[in-house]
Amino acid sequence: MVVTRRGKRTSDLSIVEPGEKKRSTRRSRSRPSKPSKLQRQGSSVVDFGSETNISVGMTPTQEYLNAISMLFPLVALCYVYFVRDGHPPPSSFGEILGSPPLLVIASTTIHCPFSFIYHFRQGMQLDKDRINNRYRCMDQSAIHFVCSVYSYALSGWKAYALALLPLNAYAAFCLWSGGRNSFGKPVQMRLQPAIQLYLLPILLRGDVTNYLKGVGFGFLCFLCFMTSKHVKGWGHVVFHIVATPYSMCLLEASKNVKLS
Repeated sequence: MVVTRRGKRTSDLSIVEPGEKKRSTRRSRSRPSKPSKLQRQGSSVVDFGSETNISVGMTPTQEYLNAISMLFPLVALCYVYFVRDGHPPPSSFGEILGSPPLLVIASTTIHCPFSFIYHFRQGMQLDKDRINNRYRCMDQSAIHFVCSVYSYALSGWKAYALALLPLNAYAAFCLWSGGRNSFGKPVQMRLQPAIQLYLLPILLRGDVTNYLKGVGFGFLCFLCFMTSKHVKGWGHVVFHIVATPYSMCLLEASKNVKLS
């Protein structure tokens, strides 16, 4: 023990000067710092080299089937329109722009390779993270491109398609911006309104049958997608299969559209 100048005993190993607080020799226990708001929400940009620790639970076989089944809607569209209905293939880009059914087929064709490559890469396990990679962003960005084209092909109004363009552009931007808004439920919350808005003109035109079919098959697609993890990952391939009759409804509805 050490005696201070005032004669007080202290267990400190140093002399305490008058008016000076005793300094504890105990080592302060280091506490883990709380994650910052930015860390909790995710990076401000997509880091394609890091993992998001999201367990989706799909096997390589399921991902290969996801890639193959993505071809089903496109094959069905081409068969029905060009083979069954006997329409000749387009001879120019202008012919595609002037035909609502061809716009539906063309936009589906553009999206197809992005989805196929993404799922095939996951089957080969080429990406460190299934969600946080550029191929997933390209796949879902292409979906919003399709939504923009569908809004014109199913309404026939350029003004309507242009009005919905900012919505789809913003949704695609969010996919690349990173953080919690770039995957999961926030993505669906932006995608579903875009889908319902390109379906709406079908109803407004009085084509109730194709509208109800589209909404019905669309709901089944959404249900399969959202519940895939509860059926051991098989919901996604079923979603792609159900997307085939869904695409058929859109093709039939587009045949009644006159572009303005």
